[in-house]
Amino acid sequence: MRKGLFLAGLLVLGTGFYIVVLAIGILPHEGLATPHWILGLAGMAFVVGGGLVSLGELLRHDDAIALRDLEVARTFRNFLVVILLLIFAVVGNWVAFGPGSRPVQSVLGLPFSDVPAQTSEWVGRFGFGVSAIALDSIILLIFLAVMRRSRKRQSGME
Repeated sequence: MRKGLFLAGLLVLGTGFYIVVLAIGILPHEGLATPHWILGLAGMAFVVGGGLVSLGELLRHDDAIALRDLEVARTFRNFLVVILLLIFAVVGNWVAFGPGSRPVQSVLGLPFSDVPAQTSEWVGRFGFGVSAIALDSIILLIFLAVMRRSRKRQSGME
């Protein structure tokens, strides 16, 4: 097992827990303009992503998980991937299609400097909207594939 990658996954997971604790209000924070639920979702994205990295490292080795538990672990991993996609989709949909204004900042990155650029709110909404629609489509396709597989199992075709 690559212990460095496993530990990096745990570090990302821990960072996510810290962000979630901030979002819940257990730790004080000042000057936060983002809604708490968005901050909580961002933290959960780190938790799930870090967990996926660590779990992936565990699944690489047969001796880490008994063979009978390997299918359960893979199913759990797939569930976490869908949860991560849902988190990104919710945030993208909120930015693109949610009510209220969305101040957008953009920066043109040049070697050794950054140049701030004036950007319309609609440019940001469009960018997030394209991503949100793509993620919504992927999630729908995953759902349809799971439903199709479930029907095949129930009818005894698999």
